[in-house]
Amino acid sequence: DCEDPSTYPKADAGRRGIVFLGNFQHPPNRDAVEFLCDEIVPQFPEGLLDAHPISVVGYALDGNTLAKCRATKGVVPVGWVPSVVPYLTAARASIVPLRFGAGTKRKVIQSLMAGTPTVATSVAVEGMGVEHGQGIWIEDDPAAFAAAAARLVETDPASSDVLDGGREAIATGFDRKHVQKRLLDAIGNVIDGRPDPALQTWEAELEATPPRRPKAVAGARAGRPG
Repeated sequence: DCEDPSTYPKADAGRRGIVFLGNFQHPPNRDAVEFLCDEIVPQFPEGLLDAHPISVVGYALDGNTLAKCRATKGVVPVGWVPSVVPYLTAARASIVPLRFGAGTKRKVIQSLMAGTPTVATSVAVEGMGVEHGQGIWIEDDPAAFAAAAARLVETDPASSDVLDGGREAIATGFDRKHVQKRLLDAIGNVIDGRPDPALQTWEAELEATPPRRPKAVAGARAGRPG
């Protein structure tokens, strides 16, 4: 997963609102909407979401997920858009309230590349090497999550340290140049037969584990367990 920083224009001082991105065919994103509407939204300060509503953007926003958005004051269902960039660069904050899921969360990379300060759960940033306060605030408790998002929304959007705080941190791991180098290094190690430290550790652990002998299967030839 990688993003090109040049895709995202410089942050706009006229930013307004909060954005939540997701492909809603993916169950973790549907669950995140329910978590947002049921447990996080009620924790926002009175009136804040009137001025800065949460836009829920992404493919397949339908069924119960759409109904949940429509029934929650301060949440605006948007659905599919041709590009998420304008929504990221127009928002004062991005939120990623995932409670489960695997793999790199591209919405986190995109938000930070856009210079949009982000509040995310610990699940949402797994394996990304980002730290709390580097343009991203990591909160799992609904009240703490809402409080962090509210602080970002109420911060002057012209403050470059807030808008651009995460861009540098994420670019060192996920811009196209760095990802290309990591990929080519990995391929080079295979071609040249250079050992990979992580693979060596795994092989050492495997050798230290007593082998399990396969059980013979009825009808198998002698010496050839099934």
